[in-house]
Amino acid sequence: MYGWQDYYVLEEQGRVVACAGLWDRGRDMRDRWRRQGSDEEKVISVTAVLDFGYDAGCEASMARLVAYLIGETDRLGRDYLTIPLDQLPAFAAQLEAYDPVPETRALRWGLPEPVITRPHIDLAYW
Repeated sequence: MYGWQDYYVLEEQGRVVACAGLWDRGRDMRDRWRRQGSDEEKVISVTAVLDFGYDAGCEASMARLVAYLIGETDRLGRDYLTIPLDQLPAFAAQLEAYDPVPETRALRWGLPEPVITRPHIDLAYW
């Protein structure tokens, strides 16, 4: 289960600058990777950073929080910590010292921004 007890907040000078949830996915689920054409197999358990955010210009603070979550991941006995960094290059640069490995199995997509001109209000509905 993922809930408030899994949420972390970083305060600096009495102000919240970064926050994140840590989902212990590995508690209940494992990934089994098999190399095609061989008997090679690897079983991993992961944690995932969810619902995270940081104040403008506080990428280094968020990186400190992630460093703490890396320690929590190790304490829980999990193999990997996952976090979506592909759309946050300034933040990702702060984590280079941890040698992040890009995920290549994910399916990603983007939707075009909708153009909103004048909203339709159906007064008959109300």
